[in-house]
Amino acid sequence: MTIRDLSSGVDVERIIFDHFFDSDIVLIEGYKKSSYPKILVLSGNPEKDLKRYSDSRLIAVVGDTKIKTDTKFFSKYDIKGVAEFLEAEFMVDKDRENIDLFVNSKHIKLNDYITKLLKNTITGILKSLKGVEGDIKDIDIKYRKR
Repeated sequence: MTIRDLSSGVDVERIIFDHFFDSDIVLIEGYKKSSYPKILVLSGNPEKDLKRYSDSRLIAVVGDTKIKTDTKFFSKYDIKGVAEFLEAEFMVDKDRENIDLFVNSKHIKLNDYITKLLKNTITGILKSLKGVEGDIKDIDIKYRKR
């Protein structure tokens, strides 16, 4: 488990890349305004909380008692149900190739075509180098202009 104080404004995508690159799922508390999918955990007055929280990225609601919602609902004790839901929705195919690109500390989202193009170009160059043997499974490149 890693706990970090992000009040200094560090980009959450960069932290995920640096510390959780090999993780299948990363749960982040807070970041209500981010583009990530959301799970709303209700307490106190659940109907009021749900009405105040309108977000198109809301994927599930967790609470003490069942409430009327169009979003998938879980009891706060249904840990297995939440885990199975997250696994079904977000587990990436293990054979899928993944490239995370940061330019000037900003995360750049890549489509499948660019991912494949970068992968083929970089691995093609690396395979021609002495010392690179066998199947390439992961590559770490950092570039800094001084």
